[in-house]
Amino acid sequence: MDATDRDDAPVQAESAGIRFSEWLSKAPIGRTTAKQLIKGLAITPDRISMPGLSAKVAWLRPEEQRILDQAAAQIKLNKSVSQVIAEAKGGETAPLPAAPSRNPIAASQQDGLLRLLAAMGPSPAPSPLARARAMRDAAAEGLLLTAEELAGLTGRNRDAIDRMRSGSKLMGYRVWKVPGGSADPEPVFRLVAATQMRPIATADPQS
Repeated sequence: MDATDRDDAPVQAESAGIRFSEWLSKAPIGRTTAKQLIKGLAITPDRISMPGLSAKVAWLRPEEQRILDQAAAQIKLNKSVSQVIAEAKGGETAPLPAAPSRNPIAASQQDGLLRLLAAMGPSPAPSPLARARAMRDAAAEGLLLTAEELAGLTGRNRDAIDRMRSGSKLMGYRVWKVPGGSADPEPVFRLVAATQMRPIATADPQS
């Protein structure tokens, strides 16, 4: 967890909260998204010692668990991480926290993606072409998308995105999956026009 975690907090594991790893195993989001929420919502899990374990574990207090449960439920409804954090802070403008990744997305790409996702939000009179245009722009800009972001952009369920194979067709585009690494195993995705067999070669995201 983050360096801001509380250390040696006097927490009784039986009655006050839950281990972060246990919460994550039941949550509808991945580890990368959970870390983004913890950072953006200023949650500081305790670091406690438990019988039989040599390393200290991250521990969520009941209030922290409640906040993460609510945030995860909103993301499951296809809201972006930045939108959930902003709403939790009372409508403040909150940039998408940069999570550790072997495929870092440039800040300009993040801004472009946030604009695309914002265009997909609720509107009194949404354009029927909004989703098509957003997907076209994402493909044209070569954005690298997390599974949650791709689900929000396409209106698909997160589980369906996770099951997709690299090169699968989706709404007139091919979805190319970039595998994760040991530090951050979650893959990212890139949309490519279906007429283009493979993504145009770009610099290695790990370089």
